[in-house]
Amino acid sequence: MSPSLRTRARWRLGLTIASALVIGIAAISCIWFFAADHDDGSYRVRGFTLARATIYANYSDRSARSHLMSRLPVSGWAFKAAPLAGSPRIEITPRFQHASAPIPGWAVQLPLWIPLLVTGLPAGWLWWRHLRMAPYQCAACGYDLRGAVGEVCPECGTKREGSGARLA
Repeated sequence: MSPSLRTRARWRLGLTIASALVIGIAAISCIWFFAADHDDGSYRVRGFTLARATIYANYSDRSARSHLMSRLPVSGWAFKAAPLAGSPRIEITPRFQHASAPIPGWAVQLPLWIPLLVTGLPAGWLWWRHLRMAPYQCAACGYDLRGAVGEVCPECGTKREGSGARLA
């Protein structure tokens, strides 16, 4: 197998596995809710949430409202996983939001169909290209090897798999 063919096979396999993982994560997130928040102990909170086939990243600075809070929050990470309640509504548009006072911050929402598109389209194209090749074509360049003698493709010089006998 030529180096370019091995590289294409690795990309095809890697993109297929990545697409399957995105689909699996999206399916699980439609049933379960996952969240990870980090509070730095000074009223700033950063977090990630996975719910309803969407990844949410957010940041909020509550220091302007500190006079309303009785004590400083405990710094560190907080993790949560729980079953989702309600209808399985799925977000389909990406959003970037910026919050103004009283609690400034930002939030980014990324639906998982976007990473699926990024991994699935190239994987599909590589599989289509791989499966449409006829058995008598060179795997590297697609040259018609019917009637060719030898173990090397006369077009690109790639060594053929097989005995090197004449292909009919």
